[in-house]
Amino acid sequence: MKNKMTAGTLILSAVIIVLCVIMYQKYIYPIYLKNEQQTTSINLSSSSEITLKKTTKQNHIYSIEIEITGESSSNLSIIVADSIGIPQQEIKLKKGEIDYVYKNDWYSSECNLQFSSKEKMKGELGIEYRFLGL
Repeated sequence: MKNKMTAGTLILSAVIIVLCVIMYQKYIYPIYLKNEQQTTSINLSSSSEITLKKTTKQNHIYSIEIEITGESSSNLSIIVADSIGIPQQEIKLKKGEIDYVYKNDWYSSECNLQFSSKEKMKGELGIEYRFLGL
């Protein structure tokens, strides 16, 4: 009885380990670990546009994650455009402390962010971004 239970436990453990390795190779590594997070910043008083680029190791981009943090003295409008300049979405942020996360489907190798405001823009924003690709 004890030998059958030990053999069954060993077989079940081996199956679980093999499934974990397969899940890591097929899903965890390609989606999260291979797609490195990149960081940049923008000074709103001197620049109003920034281009985000994928890493050289990435292929088949399917999504983008952008985290915008910092402080602005005016309400901001951010146009998110693809690599050829076609606007995809407009983000509107209120003045003061900014902590915003943008996630969306994305199929271009670059992302252009154009910052604008009705008032004079001041402040600095930190931008952390990650293109997700296979």
